[in-house]
Amino acid sequence: MAKQLGDFGQFWRMVWQQKVERIAMVTNLVEGEKTKCEQYWPDHGQCKLYGDIKVMCKDEKVYADLIWRQFTFSKFTAWPDKDIPDNVTSIIEFRQKVNALPITFDGLMLVHCSAGVGRTETYIALDILTNEGETEGAIDIPGCVLNMSQNIPSMIQTLVGCFTAENG
Repeated sequence: MAKQLGDFGQFWRMVWQQKVERIAMVTNLVEGEKTKCEQYWPDHGQCKLYGDIKVMCKDEKVYADLIWRQFTFSKFTAWPDKDIPDNVTSIIEFRQKVNALPITFDGLMLVHCSAGVGRTETYIALDILTNEGETEGAIDIPGCVLNMSQNIPSMIQTLVGCFTAENG
């Protein structure tokens, strides 16, 4: 019920964290005249944001004794605005998952964040440097950043840490 779970964000976060594949709801929303459960999912064909999890009800089939629903949900919140991610692994895994998606038209990929700089350019730099490392066996981070910053105004938003040849 919403009085225990608020907007059901905690419920969907648990589903996400535990990698839940099936949910068996063994009650009706209303039985007799009493509410037994609140609808914690979006209507068929709809998307809804529950906390930081986006849920879509892709399919719904009504049978005599049950209703079967198929949901998709997504989340990528490991990279806060104007900050650095807590764990770089999540960005690498995100890039790998994006690159593993099937390609139909052999077209371009669009990358964006809220302002068009910062996270966007970091993602693009990660992609460039990963491809460079795979093909050449080495990467040039300062060269990549310099090249991109000369072509993209306001690319660097947050100074996290600098190193030079003098300080290692």
